[in-house]
Amino acid sequence: MQPLHFPEYDFRFKSNENKPLIFDEIRKKFVALTPEEWVRQHVVRFLRTELNYPASHINVEKQLKLHNTLKRYDVVVFNRDGSILLIVECKAPTIPITRAVHLP
Repeated sequence: MQPLHFPEYDFRFKSNENKPLIFDEIRKKFVALTPEEWVRQHVVRFLRTELNYPASHINVEKQLKLHNTLKRYDVVVFNRDGSILLIVECKAPTIPITRAVHLP
C-alpha cells in the first residue's frame, strides 16, 4: 500500500486465499486490505494515538438514520453522552476529493 500523510503506524497483517488482510482494532477482526481500508485504518489509529479518543467512542462502517434515511459512515467518534462528535468519510488515496464526494 502507498504511504499516506499520517504518522507511521504498526499494523497487523495476514493473508487469506492470497488476499491481504489488516486487523481492525475497533471491529476486533481482520478485514480485506483495500485502498479505502488502508486510509480508514490510518484515520482510526490517528484518532486513537494522536488525538487520544478511546476505542469505546469510535465506531467503524455502520449505518445511522438521518432525516428518515439510512446513511453509511466510515468512522464516527461519539461524545461521552452518545451524541456524535465527528463523522469521517474515507476514500482510497487515488480518489480526488471534490464536491461530488459525500455521504451516500
